[in-house]
Amino acid sequence: MIKSLYNNQGFTLFEVIVVTLIIGILSAIAVPSFLGFLNRGKVNNGLNVLRSTIQITQREAIKRSKTCSLNLPDNDTSNPILNSECLSVGSRTLNDVMIKYNNPSGQKINFNFRGNTSPLRTIVIYNNNTKYKRCVVISNGIGMVRTGVYTNNNLSSISADYCDTTP
Repeated sequence: MIKSLYNNQGFTLFEVIVVTLIIGILSAIAVPSFLGFLNRGKVNNGLNVLRSTIQITQREAIKRSKTCSLNLPDNDTSNPILNSECLSVGSRTLNDVMIKYNNPSGQKINFNFRGNTSPLRTIVIYNNNTKYKRCVVISNGIGMVRTGVYTNNNLSSISADYCDTTP
């Protein structure tokens, strides 16, 4: 048997460069999408924490037959903290998101012994790294809570009209 003079063990420099370029191009395409996915997840998580905190406060007001208040942080607060004297779980933090709401002079949402509240409240949760925004609307009177996607890019004036609840 004749043995080959060249032993093919490994890759050529050209093959390594081509594979590196392909990986670099795919990474450049995929990383922004992945980061957007993570930021949308942070907004959705913040919305879920906010909604559950509102509902727990409302439920406790009914259960205790007294007025319970949910205290909101200042508008445009990063990593906002929600607290209420009726929350048995303590303060809740919305991590890696910001909060904006209508009626900035009233930082309390009061629920009476029937679970009712006034006035209509719209709260928007967002992250500066994505255009994706979520909203919570608490109806005037009966205190019904609905959530959706906030469709207005201008956050200077928050309105329930821009909270799209269609799936």
